[in-house]
Amino acid sequence: MLILDSFEIKNSDKIEKLIMENAHADKTRTSALIDLHNYGKIYQPYYEKSANETEIPFLWTTMQYDIHTNIKRFIKEDFDIVDLWAMTFENGEGVTPHDHTYGTIPDMQTRKIDYTAVYYLKTEQDCAEIFFPDEGLRLQPKVNQFIMFDATIRHGVEPSISSKVDRISISMDIVKK
Repeated sequence: MLILDSFEIKNSDKIEKLIMENAHADKTRTSALIDLHNYGKIYQPYYEKSANETEIPFLWTTMQYDIHTNIKRFIKEDFDIVDLWAMTFENGEGVTPHDHTYGTIPDMQTRKIDYTAVYYLKTEQDCAEIFFPDEGLRLQPKVNQFIMFDATIRHGVEPSISSKVDRISISMDIVKK
């Protein structure tokens, strides 16, 4: 597991605004199993592009490039970020334990994912923890923290206790080339 506590991306304020304007709980606009996992709101541009032929915002593409560049400073092997989505949490929203063994967007469902990662764009004090039940590990998210781990490791998010969005995370699936 790789944990980096100062992993900044450019234009974070604009990215936060983009996420807040587009995050939703419409299960027809995401490959995430919203009903099954008790999700918060999600923004998944790559799924929307593959399912509905919508354009991916340039800001999202440049953010992915920034994240890829930052990861390359720590991971020497070649890799691709094959999906990238954002989640917001409030009012009891969380995520039950799951893994990312296989991709969820239509053209990735049979491809094995090597790593999954999460970047914390916004966190409030006492926001919901990420937990790894099989590892006995719990982590309190911090702004600009990046966590990457094997995609087969089960993880979840404790329910939010705040009445407003107290956590915005950007998650991704990564495959080795």
